[in-house]
Amino acid sequence: LESRVRLPGRVPDDHLAALYAACRVFVYPSLYEGFGLPVIEAMACGAPVIASNSSSIPEVAGDAALLVDPSGTTSLATALRRIDWDSALRAELRRRALVRSRAFSWSRTAAATQAVYEDVLQARAA
Repeated sequence: LESRVRLPGRVPDDHLAALYAACRVFVYPSLYEGFGLPVIEAMACGAPVIASNSSSIPEVAGDAALLVDPSGTTSLATALRRIDWDSALRAELRRRALVRSRAFSWSRTAAATQAVYEDVLQARAA
């Protein structure tokens, strides 16, 4: 396994984009996730993604990732095989990832957060 899989541990932030862009697949079988930022980061770099079918990740990933049960190894192994053997699937997931990641941006997040604050202030003033 060590000859085919790299588990680099913590890497510097300025290396992430290159790693995401070069990877054959980004695997994120998180059991609990507050939002799923690593999934969006990987997708924005065109990485094909396998991620959890739980927590917030399905909403974030949409149809741009293969979603698996993070508590079982069978679905993860099946998804890894599919991506490894199917170059058309890898290419399609890369394309979908780039499209899906464009739905998220810091400026949109800031605008949505500001709108919530304004709604709360208006409700409080009323």
